[in-house]
Amino acid sequence: MVGSSRQLIMWEERHFRLVRQMLDYFAIPPNLYRVVVSNQADPEIYSIAENSGFHLQSQNEAGAGGYFQLDSVRRDPNTKHHVESRCVVSLQKNSVSFVRTSYELVMLFAVFFVWNQS
Repeated sequence: MVGSSRQLIMWEERHFRLVRQMLDYFAIPPNLYRVVVSNQADPEIYSIAENSGFHLQSQNEAGAGGYFQLDSVRRDPNTKHHVESRCVVSLQKNSVSFVRTSYELVMLFAVFFVWNQS
């Protein structure tokens, strides 16, 4: 669920639910992150994301005149098949929140994930 550039990747309903719970638990306001949907996303991803309270941006919208690169993920690490229909959470760099970088967001997510599993 964590990509190579520290984006939180969501492609199943449980991923959306867990990320939403983490963002709510740590009270991270929506203006500090964006949720970007892949161009290949199917209608089900849009529905799951919206039902989880996420406002989606397309890759073109998020790219600010260019193309926003989403981290990739594989369902099975032993195959070359990537998940095409996905969303990512990308933190907006800021100096006002206690979560200022994608490194900090990933650490919060890891702590929340482990705590949530116990």
